[in-house]
Amino acid sequence: MAQFYLRDGKIKEAEALLEPLLSRRRFHHLEFAAFCAAQVEIFLAQGNRDAASSWLEMWASIDPDNPVLANLRQRVERPGGMRRLWGGRG
Repeated sequence: MAQFYLRDGKIKEAEALLEPLLSRRRFHHLEFAAFCAAQVEIFLAQGNRDAASSWLEMWASIDPDNPVLANLRQRVERPGGMRRLWGGRG
């Protein structure tokens, strides 16, 4: 659901959905992957590449073979990637 909010540019709503999960102590590995991906997307949308990179690296340390990592890593390392994705300048 957070991903849908992000696609509509509703960053605050996406954050609100994920906030209760920050205190969760255990995840199924697929849940954790979805949670980390959403966190990375939120930070990219906010322009916070350092935080996005931190989440990405934490996820990669746990699930290094996840195929989503390569795409997100490129977007974290490419300046302006999210703005272009959403039709803005950058």
